[in-house]
This record gives sequence, C-alpha cells and structure tokens, in this order.
Amino acid sequence: MGSFSKRNQLLVLGIFIFAGLVALGFFVGKGLRMLGAGERTVTVRGLAEREVLADNIFWPIAYTVSDNDLINLNQKIEQNKRIIVEFLLSHGFSSEEISFSSPSVIDVQTQLYNTDRNYSFRYLAKGFVRLNTNKLDQVLKASDNSSALLLKGVVLNSDEYQTSISYDFKGLNEIKPAMIEEANINARKAGEQFAKDSKSKLGTIKEASQGLFSIQDANYNTPHIKVVRVVTNVQYYLD
Repeated sequence: MGSFSKRNQLLVLGIFIFAGLVALGFFVGKGLRMLGAGERTVTVRGLAEREVLADNIFWPIAYTVSDNDLINLNQKIEQNKRIIVEFLLSHGFSSEEISFSSPSVIDVQTQLYNTDRNYSFRYLAKGFVRLNTNKLDQVLKASDNSSALLLKGVVLNSDEYQTSISYDFKGLNEIKPAMIEEANINARKAGEQFAKDSKSKLGTIKEASQGLFSIQDANYNTPHIKVVRVVTNVQYYLD
C-alpha cells in the first residue's frame, strides 16, 4: 500500500514537472518570437517648417560730420542726432526704442598717414543713432524713406557691415510645441507608408530624438522673413 502511494506521488510530481516544462517552452518560444519581431524596425524623419516674420529689429543709423572747429563739430553732431530722432519718431517709434553711441572724433592733421594729403576740414566725427524695436512694418517703411535724411543734411555712413539692419526672431518658444507635434506626425506618416510598402504594421516607438531648430532668412532680398525648421528622428517597431 505504501509503495503504491509513493508511485502515485511520483506520477503526480512527474505530471507537474512535464506541465511546467511545456508551459516554459511555450513562453520561451513566444518571447523569442516577440524578440524577433521587435528587431524589425524602421527609422524615419519628420520635418516641420514654418515661415515667420522678424520680431526683434536692430537698426544702427550712422552719420558723419566734419569741421575745423570742435565747438561747431559738436553742434553738427547734436543737430544730426536731433534730425534722425525726429525722423524715427515721425515713423511711429518711441523714444524708449532709441539710443545713442558716443561719436568718435578724429583729428586728421595728427594722422601721420594723412600728412601728404590736403583736407578742407580738420576734425571728422562718426556716430550712431540706434533703434531697437519689434515694429517691423514701421522699420520697412522708414528704411525705404531714409533718403529723407539726406535732404535734411545728414550724411549717412554707407559702411554696410556697421549700418545694416539686423532682423531676428525671438518667438521660437511660442511655436516650438506645435512644430514638434507636426514633425512627429509627419514622421509617423512616413513610417506608416514604409510599413505599408513592406506589408508590415507600424508598431510602437523604440527610440526618438528631436533635432535642433534652425532659423534662416527666407532669401537674401527679404531678411525680415525667416524660415524655422526642425527635424525629428523616430525609430518604430514593425509588427
């Protein structure tokens, strides 16, 4: 009787061990299939692009005056500054948006490299009236009408590097979320098309990374129009 009971116990134990091995084989096999499926991936890029207008403009208006007397030279400097400020105020800018640089004054007679040349003046002064504003329309209108300063006796410095208007876009944080969302949507569309072409199904995201935002001029002739771009890289599983 005791040996029969022992055989039954061994039989039951063997059944449980066999069932456990079968279950283990099933789950291991399923896991391997899932692992194999997970290794099938596709990496795609999603582009988002937006055209925006500059919202931060810096315009240095340079003037040049000359005279043989320092007192008269200073009066000409102040007169040029006043004319330029009145010009800017007439185009809708505020005094808070206007600043000045200290003019640089050169005594041409003390310049050794000028001793062999004759000048009708002794002193030469160069200065800047600076405008920093977000009023793009007024800047475009005023710059087109800057020749009016010449008619009032202001000699503008034509140095392109020093007097060119700088157009910047500072509102990137406001459009970032929407652009990232758009780039991700475009990346998924590309992934779905790839999955369709390969007779697969697009799965979940394995890895994703956001590229850097870039801000560039739309073209050379319209520096006040900017193009903002961002590219996201997304890797999907293929089922």
